[in-house]
Amino acid sequence: MGLNKKLTILGGGPAGLGVAYYAKKAGLGFELLEATGHIGGNCKTITFGEFKFDTGAHRLHGKSDEVVEEMKELLKDDLREVDKPSYIFHQGKYIDFPLSPLEVFSKLKPSTSIKAVFSFMTRKRNPEQQTFKGVAEAKYGSVISDLFLNNYSEKLWGLPTEQLSPRISGNRLKYLNFRTLVRDSLFPNAKPRHMEGKFYYPIHGFGQIAEGLGDYAGRESILLNKRIMAVHHDGKRIEQVEMTDGSRANIDELASSLPLTLLIRMLTPRPDKEILELAEKFTFRHLTLICFFLKKESVNSGATIYFPSEEFEFTRGYEPRNRSPKMSPEGMTSFIVEVPTHDLGEQDKEALLEKIKGQLTGYGLFSESEIIDTTFYDIPYAYPVLRLGIEEDIEKLITYLSRFENLHLTGRNGLFEYSWTHDMLTNGKRIIKELCNGRHTG
Repeated sequence: MGLNKKLTILGGGPAGLGVAYYAKKAGLGFELLEATGHIGGNCKTITFGEFKFDTGAHRLHGKSDEVVEEMKELLKDDLREVDKPSYIFHQGKYIDFPLSPLEVFSKLKPSTSIKAVFSFMTRKRNPEQQTFKGVAEAKYGSVISDLFLNNYSEKLWGLPTEQLSPRISGNRLKYLNFRTLVRDSLFPNAKPRHMEGKFYYPIHGFGQIAEGLGDYAGRESILLNKRIMAVHHDGKRIEQVEMTDGSRANIDELASSLPLTLLIRMLTPRPDKEILELAEKFTFRHLTLICFFLKKESVNSGATIYFPSEEFEFTRGYEPRNRSPKMSPEGMTSFIVEVPTHDLGEQDKEALLEKIKGQLTGYGLFSESEIIDTTFYDIPYAYPVLRLGIEEDIEKLITYLSRFENLHLTGRNGLFEYSWTHDMLTNGKRIIKELCNGRHTG
C-alpha cells in the first residue's frame, strides 16, 4: 500500500478500532467513519449516576498473548487480571461453569442425577448430524444438554438447537468427559483453566479498551455521526462511500466491520438477485439489558451467571463490580441481565422489567427494598445467528465480495462469525500487515 493511499474504515467498534490502531502503528494514513456519536460499537461502558456498566458481559480473554501484551502497553496499570468463576443458576443453586461432572451431579436431585449419569455414560460419541444439539448430546448426554445447554442456546439464538451450527459453542463444549469425572472425584480442587475463569479487564470498564484504541489511533482521524447509506463500486473496486448527511468519501482501500448483510444491501450497483436473496437469510440477535442498581454489597461472587431455564426470558446476568470495584460506589452493586430478541421495537420493557424483577427477588438474589434504580439499554446486532449450514452461505457471500480487490472484512458482524475481542484485534493486525505487503486480504 503506497504512502499516498488512504485506508477508510467503516465502524468504530473493537474491530474497526483494531484496524485503526494497527494502521497507526504501521504509519498508514486512515479515516474511520462511525455512524453514531461515540466509538466502541457494542463494547461501550455506560455511566448511570455513580454506577457504570458495560454493554454486555465483556472481557478480554488471555487466548492471545500478543494481544494481551499490546493491551497492557496501551492501558498500563488500568488493565488488571481478574480471576472470577462463572456459574449456572439451576433451581436456586449455583453450578460451576464450564460444567464439571462431579459438581453437576452433586447439585442435581438424586433421581435427575442418576438419569444424567446414565445418559452421560451411554451417549452416542459420534452424532449423525453435526448440529449444536447433536454435538452437545455427544459430549454431555441428553439430560445435561437439555438442562443446561439446549434451552439456553434456543433463548440466545432464537432457533431450536437442531437448527444451530456447533460453532455457537466456541470452546465451551470441552471439559465434561470420563477423565474429568475421575479427576474431579480424586482432586476436587483441580479446576480446568478456561476462558470463563481468568481474564483481563480495565478498571474503568470494558469501554476503556475502545477509548484507548481511539486515543492511540488519533481522534482527528475518527469521524463520528457518519452513517453509511451507499457503497459505490465499479465491479472490481470500491470507489466511494456515501453518507446520510450527503457527504462522500473516495476510497483507496476499505476495511468494513459493518454487518455483512448490511454491506451487501448498500452496494451500488446492487448485486444480482441470488446474492441479495442469500443475504436476506442472514439474521442477527439483538439484546436488551435490564439493569438493577442496588444498595447491597454483593449479589454473587461470579463473573457471569447463566440462566438456562426457559422460565427466564434472559440468558445471563453479571455484576459489574466483580470485574472492577470502580464500577459501583462503595457498599453498593448492580446486576445486569441480557434479554435476546429479534425485534427491539416489539418489547414492552416496563412489563419485562417487572417480570424479571419478580424472578430475581423471588429467588433471593436481591430484595425489592435494595433496588435503588433501574434502566434499560438496547444493543442492536449483538450476535450473528449461526444457523445450521451457514458456513456454506457465508463462503458464497465472502467469495462474491472478494471480487472487490480493495475491500477487507473484519469483525464479528463483518465476517458473520462468533468471535471475541482478541480475535478482532488479531484480524485487524493481519489486515494492516497484508496491506503493507501489498496483498488483498478479502
